[in-house]
This record gives sequence, structure tokens and C-alpha cells, in this order.
Amino acid sequence: MDSTSVEDPGLAALKRAVEIAGGQAALAKRLQEIADRLSLPLKCTPGHIWAWLNRDKKVPGEWARHVAEAVDFQVLPMDVRGDLYPNRDDGVPPAMRGREGRAAA
Repeated sequence: MDSTSVEDPGLAALKRAVEIAGGQAALAKRLQEIADRLSLPLKCTPGHIWAWLNRDKKVPGEWARHVAEAVDFQVLPMDVRGDLYPNRDDGVPPAMRGREGRAAA
């Protein structure tokens, strides 16, 4: 039996979002800007991104849609947290629904 494990699609989507954003610090900055703009009582630092990648292995539910927004929906909420956004268009603005070219999870 092969001992290699398949990476969780949500973790792969988070890694892709980090890459698109230009790194963990850049993604954290974009996420904090979104939270501030929406007056959300959330804080995001590069340390949070590191923890999601290395400790938690997933994005907290309250951030899932915002991760997608931070990278202009090049990854979808469904990619980030399929358990919370089970359909392709869940959490995606109406004008962007059905858009091709999303990142593969």
C-alpha cells in the first residue's frame, strides 16, 4: 500500500490563494483589508495564515469566502471549504457565477 497521502482540497486551495496573493503576508494583508472594509470583528496576520497552513490544515469558516474574495475568486469558497460551500456558486458574487478558469483544487 502506498503511504503517501492525498492533500486535502481545501489546503491545496489555501496554498494556491497564498501563491496568487504573493505570499502569506500579502494574503493576510488583503484579508485584513476586507475585514476592516466590512467592519468585521476579525483579525488576520501572517501568523494566522501560517497556522491555517501548518497547524489547522484548513481555513476557519468565517474566513473561507474572504480568502476567495482576496484573490478575486481565482479560488472559490467551495475550493477553500467545500463543507460550508458545497456548490460551485455558493459565496460567489452573482456577476462572477459560472465563470471558468478557477484554480484546480
